[in-house]
Amino acid sequence: MEYTRTLAIKQNKNIALCRLGFRDQTNSKDWSSGQVIVDQQQTSSGKVLYSFSAVQNFDKLFWSSSFNKNDCIVFTPLGEPDGQQGSFYYCHGQKHGNLQSVEVVLQETGSIYTDVLDKCPDL
Repeated sequence: MEYTRTLAIKQNKNIALCRLGFRDQTNSKDWSSGQVIVDQQQTSSGKVLYSFSAVQNFDKLFWSSSFNKNDCIVFTPLGEPDGQQGSFYYCHGQKHGNLQSVEVVLQETGSIYTDVLDKCPDL
């Protein structure tokens, strides 16, 4: 998220971090299969700036937006999410034993902080 935010500020335009497959508009919270950074002004034409691979086998990555906008997170040139706030949850799979899960919280100001959870929440 921080890299997407930095790109938006440096390029002085809206830049989005999206789950892989965001164009299907299913509003899925599951971002485990990969993520892309796209030029928001050219989203429909497929202008992908960067892509990230899927999380490790058995692990899960979920985005839960307070406004139910789960396909993408758009950052404005001011570094603020475009009317969004929410949390990413990185959930360790069964293969990792008792490892804790991590919550990454995005506030409406663009601030990001992390928290360690005993278990992954039911989403």
